[in-house]
Amino acid sequence: MILVTGAAGKTGRHVIRRLSDMGTEVRALVRTPEQIGSLLDLGARAAVPGDLLKVEDVSRALDGVRAVYHVCPNIHPREVEIGDVMIEAARTAGVDRFVFHSVLLPDVEA
Repeated sequence: MILVTGAAGKTGRHVIRRLSDMGTEVRALVRTPEQIGSLLDLGARAAVPGDLLKVEDVSRALDGVRAVYHVCPNIHPREVEIGDVMIEAARTAGVDRFVFHSVLLPDVEA
């Protein structure tokens, strides 16, 4: 099973659909329970609500997962901290593969 973070966003939804189309079991990590239904409709086998900054939420989502596709929220002021939480929780959970999906941040002051 692969955990997809940022699952309710545009990129996360496309990743879930593609992985599901390939026959891969996907668990989605979302901010709110209201987002779960639409992700199950896309093909996620499971979806769990949680906060990317809370180790206990991320650890719960990682239970039984072998890989992570991490899409951090765009231009998030705590992106580095979120990445640290994700990587450490994945190590602790024994995750085999970790994909960090990033985008180039715009320089709004240029």
